[in-house]
Amino acid sequence: MRRTNGFTLIEVAISIAILGVALATLVSLQSGYLRSAANDKNLVKASLVGQYMLAIVEADDNFPNPGKSEKELLPVLEKLGYFEDYPEADKLRRDFEGWRLRREITNIGMPPIESALRKIVLEIIWGDAQNESYTLTYFIKSPDLPAADPDDPATAGSADDPSGSGVGEEDDSAGDPGDEEG
Repeated sequence: MRRTNGFTLIEVAISIAILGVALATLVSLQSGYLRSAANDKNLVKASLVGQYMLAIVEADDNFPNPGKSEKELLPVLEKLGYFEDYPEADKLRRDFEGWRLRREITNIGMPPIESALRKIVLEIIWGDAQNESYTLTYFIKSPDLPAADPDDPATAGSADDPSGSGVGEEDDSAGDPGDEEG
């Protein structure tokens, strides 16, 4: 005689297998979310550090010289005073252990402003994977470069060209090289 209530051994084994696959999927999704959250936290920290460093460069009266460098980030932050007046400075220092800083400063390749404008690229790296870095690009003008005067047409845009770029202005003093009158 056969019992009709309850589950057979095969039914129980199949349900356990289905639950196992579902749990394994959930655990892998959760670990992916945790990695993503940690990466996002590092992106925010790298962004704040990069902006702090660029603010110091901008406030400095010395115009940065072109060049490349790569070094550990922690000693750079110590030198800049990043941890001063921070109540949990030791914890924050540990967070930046192993992080690196790549810096590249180049002249802008435009002859009229080549020596008056520099491009600064900071890359803050906290791991070995491609997505474990943050890059900031910033342009800084020389302190010797005069500020634009809105009343001076030489430094400010005209009514036809508010940007002051000269794009769109026509120069009638020189004829078209293909135009020769005879």
